[in-house]
Amino acid sequence: MKKLVLILTSLAFLACSKVGVGYSVGTNQIESRVDDAFDFSRSKSKDVNRFLDSQFDKNKKTVFKKLKELITKIESLSQRESLTQEEKDLLHQYLLDYQKEMIALFKPSFDKVMQEVGDAEIKNFKEYSAEQISEKKEEAEDRKAFKKRKIANLKKVAEFLLGDLSKSQEQQVAKFVDDHLGFYVDQINMRKVFNDDLIKLYPQKDKMTDLSLAYYAGDNSIRTDEYKKARTVFELDMKKFIFALWEQKNIEQKQFFQKRLKDIGHEVDKILIE
Repeated sequence: MKKLVLILTSLAFLACSKVGVGYSVGTNQIESRVDDAFDFSRSKSKDVNRFLDSQFDKNKKTVFKKLKELITKIESLSQRESLTQEEKDLLHQYLLDYQKEMIALFKPSFDKVMQEVGDAEIKNFKEYSAEQISEKKEEAEDRKAFKKRKIANLKKVAEFLLGDLSKSQEQQVAKFVDDHLGFYVDQINMRKVFNDDLIKLYPQKDKMTDLSLAYYAGDNSIRTDEYKKARTVFELDMKKFIFALWEQKNIEQKQFFQKRLKDIGHEVDKILIE
């Protein structure tokens, strides 16, 4: 199962004035990727999708209520001219807590998928994993193209939130990606470790679910020592990068950001009163 709620929240943000549509698109993508990974039979696929649909419907209000709380906190902090280190750390913790809460909320979905995995499905997952990891490693080998894609993705997110970036901000984006290309490759390797460990745990379904929840919630206990060190450096640098980008904002970008948050907040409110 892919990064369940991260996909949903990303789509919600990128859909902006249509966060409800973003949620629906996200649920469909998740169901499709689950099926791609395990290649369930038609009857199993229908059963799994029916269950996932019910969970998405059941949790929809909670997801958006939590998203609204997060937006409100970010909006309040964005009003200030500058933030203390404590406030920056607190905001970062809000985001981590949100990720963990949302993953935990969908535990029954992880349980359902794993319970339906049998010999045929785990065999398909093994083949699917090998193919996916091979493709990602091959993409990473073309350093120039790999870097270009990472820069484009990061720039897209930054411009969605701030509008047009200045030359200096664009240079910051490029430098951050260039400095951390090695970590992006580490992420591919960590994904391989997770996939391999999941396969080894079969048919211990409860342990497979626990591992999946820990992986998607960002639990350090399942990471290698080497990866944990790299991840710590990356997260610290990412936090510095985000706030450095913010500190270089102009008046127009600050207004753009605050309007973006308000627009999303209004759309979330509509969903909450449905």
